[in-house]
Amino acid sequence: MLSLCKTNSVNYSDSATITSNRFKKYSLFSLYDYLPKKFILFEVKKIQNKKISKLILNHLKIYKLPINKIMQISDFKDAIRCVCFSPNGKYLGAGCWDNTATIYKIINCTNINPIPLIKFISHTNSIFSVDFSHSGKYFATASNDKTANIHYIMDFEDRLLENENIDKSSNNPAIISEHTKAVLSVNFCPLNSTSINKNVEYIATSSEDITILVNEISHVDSQFTIKLVHKLDYHKDYISSIRFSPSGYFLASGSDDSSSIIYNLETKTTVAILIFNSDILSVSFSPFEDNYAVACKKSAYLYKIDLLNGKSDNLVKLKNHTGHINSISFSATGDYLATASDDRQIFIYWTKKNDKNFGKLISHLHEHSSYIVSISFSSCGRFFASGGVDKKIVIYK
Repeated sequence: MLSLCKTNSVNYSDSATITSNRFKKYSLFSLYDYLPKKFILFEVKKIQNKKISKLILNHLKIYKLPINKIMQISDFKDAIRCVCFSPNGKYLGAGCWDNTATIYKIINCTNINPIPLIKFISHTNSIFSVDFSHSGKYFATASNDKTANIHYIMDFEDRLLENENIDKSSNNPAIISEHTKAVLSVNFCPLNSTSINKNVEYIATSSEDITILVNEISHVDSQFTIKLVHKLDYHKDYISSIRFSPSGYFLASGSDDSSSIIYNLETKTTVAILIFNSDILSVSFSPFEDNYAVACKKSAYLYKIDLLNGKSDNLVKLKNHTGHINSISFSATGDYLATASDDRQIFIYWTKKNDKNFGKLISHLHEHSSYIVSISFSSCGRFFASGGVDKKIVIYK
């Protein structure tokens, strides 16, 4: 991702003096509007007078190119199928074709240095999808063995110290076994303020059996409880990708039947049905629930959405890839969208809300030697990771 720098200590003023090799002076407001076009590194030299609010200063962003590869993890025996950062930014999860999933510890969001903590071996076939719960309690894996496994990972670092063999066991996961074919995607529902029981969370799984299951899960006194609360069967072919909206009230899906459907879980109604001309491999909501992205063959589509009123408008078609787009992901701020493809490339697009350069390609990366199948941004917004068929994970800053 583009590195993000913010001013640390400044005196508030009505105007800021900005210097670079090409520009002499810009007001804070005009510079902020200008940055997405040129991405020139500016340095804030001097701030005079007294009346710029902290809110405006917090939105002053200084971007640096190029994006840098800072680390590569290559200790896998088989192709990587999925990568995912935890919501708290402490961990990176990865699922592999060799039936295993691994959690890496992230040292901090300033100097990332993944350390392998635990390897899960509870599946009997390849893992297609992994996800962390927003509470930090659970880590889920979806597999070709027709199951999704849910591992309780709260305080698991402390438990690792007590049991040296925990990374060689199944860790006694809860198992969702209602699907009759391969489970292709798994996603936890974000916690929200309307949740009555904070011990209960929701997890969605999608499958080649053309169904989506939403289960209620809890873990009390070392015992899992799983209860089916929704079964959705509105697609006609494999459902490759599912995502809860940031609010947790909506669930989006992408299918091989060339459609993407957004469903209101509270009212049990369909909000939007988007039809395309080929299989959909990945879907993603922006963090503020105002944009929605769909990966369809060699193109990605960006939509402006109003979920409460059931409205969606096609904004931009992104068509820079020459191979199928396998994964898409918005950054934590919603300002960037990353796409990963069979063409071994990653493209980064500018997706800041209401900006006239919305959808513009701002960078591309070529660090993998084979298909890139998964991409994920960190919650701190400074890093993202990609996983590929070349048996490696690459982390960028």
